Amino acid sequence: MAFDIKKEIANLDKREALNATNELGSTDIFYKRSLFKEIAYTPEPANELREELLPIRDFRRFENYLYGRVNTDFDAVVPKKNLLTSIDDKDKFSFDFVELAFRKMKKHIQKDIASGKLQNDIPFISEMKVYNSFQDINVEYNRWVKDVIKASFPAHVKKFNKREKITDFESFLVVFKEHLMMIAEQLDAVTFSSFCLISNSNIRNTGLCIEIADLDFAKDTDKIDFAESSCFSYYVWVAEKYGFFVDYNAPWRLIINLASPVITGRQSWNGLEPFFDGYYKDASDNDLEILKNVAFTTYRDYIRQFPSFSTQKVDPINGCITRTKITRQRFKKNQLDEDYPEKYWLSLYIDLKNVEKNLNYDKHQLAKIKKNALECEKYVDISRAMRYINSVFQDIPSLEGSYYWKFNQKHYKDQSPLPFEDFDKFIQEIVKSYKELG
Repeated sequence: MAFDIKKEIANLDKREALNATNELGSTDIFYKRSLFKEIAYTPEPANELREELLPIRDFRRFENYLYGRVNTDFDAVVPKKNLLTSIDDKDKFSFDFVELAFRKMKKHIQKDIASGKLQNDIPFISEMKVYNSFQDINVEYNRWVKDVIKASFPAHVKKFNKREKITDFESFLVVFKEHLMMIAEQLDAVTFSSFCLISNSNIRNTGLCIEIADLDFAKDTDKIDFAESSCFSYYVWVAEKYGFFVDYNAPWRLIINLASPVITGRQSWNGLEPFFDGYYKDASDNDLEILKNVAFTTYRDYIRQFPSFSTQKVDPINGCITRTKITRQRFKKNQLDEDYPEKYWLSLYIDLKNVEKNLNYDKHQLAKIKKNALECEKYVDISRAMRYINSVFQDIPSLEGSYYWKFNQKHYKDQSPLPFEDFDKFIQEIVKSYKELG
């Protein structure tokens, strides 16, 4: 008898076969989640065309991961918080058009329940309410700065024997830059704009999503149970009707589809670029001010905790020990702009971006970038300089898992001989070749 894959999938106990949790071993997690990826929401085996067409969208696939967190130029963006509105008059927020679409979706469901088309006791769907929505990335970043950058600085000083190197703000900056560069290299983020694109941020930071259940993302059984609902296909249909994607990895999460007729049919709709200009601001807008403030407050906190230190010298002739107490100099906030102009912070910012990002410019290329940025700042303004810097370091096509990276991996998979020795470096060089360094 021929093997009938559709029949086998239909008869499979999905809850048992697909149940992956973070407590399982890595091998079990891999196999169960690979199977989940294929058949969690359909009896049909997965294929690329189906994945692109379904309103159930995988937001971990390719650049979908950055949905709502980058604009049309792939620059990191954050919502303008004054444009967010409360949902159901509660302490949950989203953009107004998301709230409106959700309200209409709820109304449609209630109408179908009243007419008898839909049961009135389906968990999370019959009586929809919002469990989670917008989360402010600034809150998480401030915590990150406090717990990762600032709190670890004294340990860095101690570990690398830099205590006696710090006597004033100028000498502090030398040590602090080393500290920042190590963090950037290990964790891929120091600056706010880079932090907005690493795993510490997520689609909740966009203002585009609403979660209608308080289930566990780490338990695939929660996803399966939600999808096994008798009206799951109805739920997906009505979500799409009102302009939502359903998140493949959290089916209780609704994410507005910016290409849906619900959005593009609005009278105010003029395209994606004007949309991002209107509802978002560049995450890099305040990068320099944040960097200055972090440096200043870290030094202030450090000298409060360690206001002085003692040194000792032994006279080589008589063996006498001379001890000297050195008090670290205070530094006032108004001295920042006087003693350290924009060119200092731009140079430091560029060095940090080069470590945070995946393009690895050499010292000659970095010198060109710094020269161009300083000319932008001198002859135009600081905003133009920042836009230039972030465009040069925009590295998304070079990242493993991006569409461009995967496309080239597939293209060169069976070619021999290969035109490169290191695939990742090859992709980096291609991406860098499109940058105008001057």
